[in-house]
Amino acid sequence: MRSGKRVVFLSLDDGSGPVSNVVFFHDAQAAIGAPVFHTHYALIRGRTRRTGARGVPVTGEGLRDLLDVAKTVRARQAREREEARVVSEAESADNVIQMWTRRA
Repeated sequence: MRSGKRVVFLSLDDGSGPVSNVVFFHDAQAAIGAPVFHTHYALIRGRTRRTGARGVPVTGEGLRDLLDVAKTVRARQAREREEARVVSEAESADNVIQMWTRRA
């Protein structure tokens, strides 16, 4: 731009063609960092505007690598499954103890 500030433009595509355009202004680029230039799959946070029948431009505020997000979600789900398994085993052990107490 004339001011010397960089603006980054991205086109979002869903496989059938371009869906939307995203623009990251200079102030948002500090928050998004390098992933904007190194990822093919992005999770973008921003504000949308309706500009016509098919136009939905986005002013980007944040960007994360979607593959990193997927890894984080899978790790969280694995932790939750493990916690549920531990609770289930503890409840089963407690039920066995209660059954033996009743018989005695």
